[in-house]
Amino acid sequence: SAVSELNAGRLTFAVNRLYYAVFYSATALLYAKGKSYVKHSAVRAAFHRDFVQTGVLDKAFGKLYDELFQARHQGDYTPLTEFDKGIISKQLGDVVKLQAKLKTLSL
Repeated sequence: SAVSELNAGRLTFAVNRLYYAVFYSATALLYAKGKSYVKHSAVRAAFHRDFVQTGVLDKAFGKLYDELFQARHQGDYTPLTEFDKGIISKQLGDVVKLQAKLKTLSL
């Protein structure tokens, strides 16, 4: 859905969909390790602690999660927020790369 939103020029919605793609992936990854969290910030912290800081995932994926976390929050709660389509397009490509990497992990 992020691709559709991006193509339609609905950038705030595209950011939201990209963020949730990463959030749900991180949640599933942590759940596979027997961990579950209620807060978005807790999922993000655990993702960094268990996968980025340990070297299982590249630091660039941690940075991507952080950027999307901030952008989604800004888009959802700050009126008149505008996003750059080029940046979102790059983030979309990075989310696709993250998804591909997660499929190769054996937990």
